[in-house]
Amino acid sequence: MLSVWMGGLMGTLLMILFSMIYLNNLFKMIWMFMELLMLMLMLYFIMSFFWELNSGLFMIYSGGLIFDNINCLLVVLSIFMIFMMLISSNKEYKENDIYFLLLNLFLLMMILFSFMTSNLLLFFFFFEGSIIPMIFLIMGWGKSPERKSAMLYFLFYTLIGSIPLLISLLFLETYYMSYDYIYLMSLIISSEYSIYMNLWFIMTVLSFLIKAPIYGVHLWLPKAHVEAPISGSIFLAAILLKLGGYGFLRVYYFFISSIFFLSKIYIIIFLVGSLISAVICLGQSDMKKLIAYSSISHMGLVFSGLFTLLMEGMLGGLMVMISHGFTSSGLFSIAYIIQSRSKSREIILSKGLISVLPILTFSFYLLTLLNMSAPPSLGLGGELNLFNSLLLWDMSLLFFIIFYISFGSYYAIRLFQEVQFGKSLMFYSFYPLNIREIYLLFYHIIPTNLLILCMNLFS
Repeated sequence: MLSVWMGGLMGTLLMILFSMIYLNNLFKMIWMFMELLMLMLMLYFIMSFFWELNSGLFMIYSGGLIFDNINCLLVVLSIFMIFMMLISSNKEYKENDIYFLLLNLFLLMMILFSFMTSNLLLFFFFFEGSIIPMIFLIMGWGKSPERKSAMLYFLFYTLIGSIPLLISLLFLETYYMSYDYIYLMSLIISSEYSIYMNLWFIMTVLSFLIKAPIYGVHLWLPKAHVEAPISGSIFLAAILLKLGGYGFLRVYYFFISSIFFLSKIYIIIFLVGSLISAVICLGQSDMKKLIAYSSISHMGLVFSGLFTLLMEGMLGGLMVMISHGFTSSGLFSIAYIIQSRSKSREIILSKGLISVLPILTFSFYLLTLLNMSAPPSLGLGGELNLFNSLLLWDMSLLFFIIFYISFGSYYAIRLFQEVQFGKSLMFYSFYPLNIREIYLLFYHIIPTNLLILCMNLFS
């Protein structure tokens, strides 16, 4: 335990030193220090309870806030990724730095309350309120004229999907006179199965499937990723996509009978959508779109495991969500670094980078392995648990799993090979990676490799 705290203290000191090096504004430095302090306090809170409760399972409920082994890791991931957004956005807020920092603070508050509130109606408002800072990030710091179209896609997909969820929550309060998750969980709401329960379940889960997103309701994600600045892409990949899975983990208990009845249809839809997304990745020439479709493929696998309602599926889904938060965010950071030098997101215009940016090649190689869930990584444990849950549910899904692994590995290797190797079609005079970009990449790589040593956090 002492070694854990010494490592955490040294890491915090290094982060503060780094922030003092590249931040020349006192306001930015104070804000960064406060965020690091929040991160360390949250880590202390989590480690203390895990240390006292050897089982690794706990739930704290006080004053309308809930804190358990599901949302604690997502809370820490959110705080850490807001920090990554600030590191990556050194050029984004040269003129309007205070507005950008306040926008990130507002985003952090929305996300933390979404994960920690036990009131389902408040969860809905914070869940949908996270759209607001994302819209401002796309419109205020996006650089393409198409950002208006991306913003409209993102806004209307999420708002239209949220209307059935709001109706469902109001219906819930009408019958049970409460929005409190703990109180409602004590009632066995789904004790009797009916066709109306199926309709209620579909209305409730639709918003989570859109926010995840699942293939079929995913069109807003590639557009938003392409038009968003690097901070927006990190937020989308690392935080926003996790709200869908977390929302399902909070409400699935109410609809167990409906999930048992509809799980076969949903799991097949999710796995087929995951395979289609992997195949689409093979034909992409835009780096950001390829990484965005790979996120859709991963989330399809996560939801297929969650719908088995097995413990392996729940744990595997949580592990893959945490691992994907680091890996996908790191890949978008690399795409942004390449785009800032080649002035293009096209893969064909970014060949031969191994000869000019070897540190980037090394980081890209490690993130590619993590995206393929190669050992040692948290994604490996997560996908093994998901595959185990799917095979326990139905052995005929083995063929879907084989094709998923094959296509998923192929598009990851293709992205790395075509960007790093080959003969460049243009002559570049690249400036090397600065210390800020190196920190940004390795802050994504190191945690997801070290978390494999803390598997008890997910048990």
